[in-house]
Amino acid sequence: EWVEEIEREECFAVDTSLGLAPEMPTRKYEVWLVDASSQWSVLDKYELGEFEHGTALKVLYLTDVVEDSDEIPERNLVIAVGTSLIDHDGEDLASKGRILLFQVKKLKKRALRGRDPPIEMLLTSEKDMALGP
Repeated sequence: EWVEEIEREECFAVDTSLGLAPEMPTRKYEVWLVDASSQWSVLDKYELGEFEHGTALKVLYLTDVVEDSDEIPERNLVIAVGTSLIDHDGEDLASKGRILLFQVKKLKKRALRGRDPPIEMLLTSEKDMALGP
């Protein structure tokens, strides 16, 4: 035969503490808030779940409107992220995912005290989504 036999020991790195099974690689992704003016330094980050990928992102301003009030509503900078669960074979899992809302806040000078950077992302809301079977 023209197909060569491959020795099994040469294909896999076996860790005997795992019961002679090759370990499964896993990947975790993150949502980063970066500063483009300082060579793309990461200001803050949020780790997504296993097999969760960020698939949509929108930056917008939201306001807190109080009825029967003459005050000018405060505008809040918000980052909306849509995620999707994709298994290790690359298949989406029946259109499951989440919608995450992050509020971007500047830290007060007294709260900084040597902390760098002066901006942070706060997870304010999350909603699990499942479409399909």
